[in-house]
Amino acid sequence: MLSRTSILLAGASLLALTAAAHVEGAVLVHFLMARDGTVLKAEIYKSSGHAILDREALAIIQRAGKLPAMPEQMTGETLNGIIGPITFALH
Repeated sequence: MLSRTSILLAGASLLALTAAAHVEGAVLVHFLMARDGTVLKAEIYKSSGHAILDREALAIIQRAGKLPAMPEQMTGETLNGIIGPITFALH
């Protein structure tokens, strides 16, 4: 699972680019995951309203590699889900 700290660290260079423009927002990402946690597909479910933040949210999912595997008691070979909100905020 992605922690808030890992998300902040992964987006550190993005924050430097957006800080001057005061760009903030939250993104919801829809994903399709294999049983082993491999993300097969990720797309924006709800946009932040800023393309640069939306792209970074997808990049965070890609950089994370595998998500936690599905528990044995869950049936099916894939899982549809929503990750987020992934929030980009200047404090």
